[in-house]
Amino acid sequence: MPSFLAFINLVDVTPLLRSLYMQHNDTISRIVSYSEILQLLSKNIQRARYEQLILNLASAYEGYTFYLPAFLDFRGRIYRCGILHFHERDLARSLIVFAGDDEKTNTKVNSCAVISAFAFHYKSFESYDNCIEWFMQELYDLINNNDSNPDPERLYKLYRFAKRPFQYLSHFLRWNEDYECHLTPITQDASASAYQIMSYLLLDEFLAEKTNLIPSLDGKIQDVYSYISNELKSFLKDELVDNNLSSIVCNNLDRKIVKKIFMPMIYGKTVMSTASDLKEHLSHYITHKECFTVASACFKFWRSRFNGMESF
Repeated sequence: MPSFLAFINLVDVTPLLRSLYMQHNDTISRIVSYSEILQLLSKNIQRARYEQLILNLASAYEGYTFYLPAFLDFRGRIYRCGILHFHERDLARSLIVFAGDDEKTNTKVNSCAVISAFAFHYKSFESYDNCIEWFMQELYDLINNNDSNPDPERLYKLYRFAKRPFQYLSHFLRWNEDYECHLTPITQDASASAYQIMSYLLLDEFLAEKTNLIPSLDGKIQDVYSYISNELKSFLKDELVDNNLSSIVCNNLDRKIVKKIFMPMIYGKTVMSTASDLKEHLSHYITHKECFTVASACFKFWRSRFNGMESF
């Protein structure tokens, strides 16, 4: 976000925004409402203030060696204190490097791991082989040829369209041809960690493969939520009596909604909470009562497909 947004008082600019909106009401009201513009402005101001705070903290810490106290939640996940740490968003993560004052941290890391971490900040890949192949084609010459002048437009495109642009840029700036990127943290999230743990405890080899706990036969990186989405749609077509309802739900059910439903389900998510999620995303197509019907079907699917998880 532009830094000037961090210093704007929403109360002061609201009358001006309303005045400008009313002046062009005939044209702009067809596209967006005043409340939506105000909500967007408020969101951008909050984000700008957050980013400014992160940058100020990073500037204050610059040159210092510091530690990040950790604690566990009831699920066994590790969290850090404050807002400048490895579990924060893209900007905060990109500003932290290891101190490098320990001999163990100065050893060279596996080059494939560094390349994979670098490339995955740009986009997702089906396999690590595809990841490394893309890196060698798109980035290797660009970042290792120090004598050339890289095309600014190409550099901008690679940064602008990166999945996590700040961490991608951080890797880019710290890279050298000897792969000595030992000071740059490698952060890759576990895929559906709760389902990984449960697949291990239940000795469910199929689920372990879908959550990448064990390698898949085709060598591709699996996505358990895409799998659940496909299986759930087939289940709903058979389970829901109303064919029109099942058709509408299946056509509008995407990975994002499925993850929002099934990721916390293993931690005790309720039918009512699930119905609220469905209402938030599908209220244009189905009624409040139908949301509960679909939510109940989702739980029935979960109990039948992931039998045994409720015992833990």
